Amino acid sequence: MTSHANVEQGAASYLPLPPKSDPAEKSRKPRKRLTVEVAEEGVNGYAQSWYPLCFSSDVKAGDIKGVDFLNGRVIVFRAKDGSPRVMSAYCSHLGADLAAGGELIDDRVRCPFHYWEYDTNGQCSTTGIGDPVPPGACLFKFPACEKFGLIWAFNGEEALWEIPQIFPYSHDQLWIMPDIDPFDWPVDPWVLSANTPDWNHLRVVHGLESPDFHRVDDIIKWHKYGFHYHIDGVVRGVPISYDRGILGTTIFYMYGIYNGKWFGALSVFNQPKKGHTIHYPVVAILRSDAPTEAERDSKLKDILTVATNMANEDKGIMQAIRYRRGTLTKVDSALAKFFDYVRNYPRANPAEDFLR
Repeated sequence: MTSHANVEQGAASYLPLPPKSDPAEKSRKPRKRLTVEVAEEGVNGYAQSWYPLCFSSDVKAGDIKGVDFLNGRVIVFRAKDGSPRVMSAYCSHLGADLAAGGELIDDRVRCPFHYWEYDTNGQCSTTGIGDPVPPGACLFKFPACEKFGLIWAFNGEEALWEIPQIFPYSHDQLWIMPDIDPFDWPVDPWVLSANTPDWNHLRVVHGLESPDFHRVDDIIKWHKYGFHYHIDGVVRGVPISYDRGILGTTIFYMYGIYNGKWFGALSVFNQPKKGHTIHYPVVAILRSDAPTEAERDSKLKDILTVATNMANEDKGIMQAIRYRRGTLTKVDSALAKFFDYVRNYPRANPAEDFLR
């Protein structure tokens, strides 16, 4: 018969041995979860940048177009002189959507519900029944402009900066075409803009090879509302010489020589709601390179295909990403500066109470 003491001794022989001490373990830092370095848009407002709202061709004289913008809704229309106007969409009386049956009458937007009318500055000028206009009855008017075949609004009471010409040629020297099929991305606009200073991304995803990767901090020129750089290299066997940059957080631009010909391209971003971006691609070529209509259409289509292919290379990634700053490498120095730039970029939401 086995004694009780022998049973205990036998069981002890099967107990796991304590782990061996690893001297390096004591010097290791505890692992940390990745943290979001830049607040999502909508937290403390939205970036004070220019946002494309629609194609110029979408808004003809007399039209009122409704567009989702900054987690709310705006109307876009033209004044008598043809200049665009962008205002909050909801009537200050009872909140009717002015794009849903509203009319433009002699430079005034008339609400379909009770016929209140608003002038081109957003002020209510008359009530349908004839009562005096209540104090404070108005719409929010955004700074607006029209460039590159698009109508834009600036998030603010006044624009902090104007959209420059961007391309090194005047508009009458260029054929410019916005893509008729905007992309839809489940990320904030600045996330898409972050690809521009992300050298790892440009090389691995888009196939850009350049000696300039080793002097990142020397070639990027930062300014208050964005950055610019010139880069030479090869993209999948095709020689390139590009100028690229970001304006605000919503305008990416690129122009230069691709396969021996000059071209220009924009990727510009509206934010209809939190965590969501509508991306409008725009392409440009020199008129002198396409003197006939057939050549123009063919060359613009070719450049648009290149731009669309680049966007498609990002599509699967951006559809699933949880974008946040993690552990960076030496070549990420420009990307790290961009995170600081976005974190410090001015945000506001002065139209919040009007848009919802």
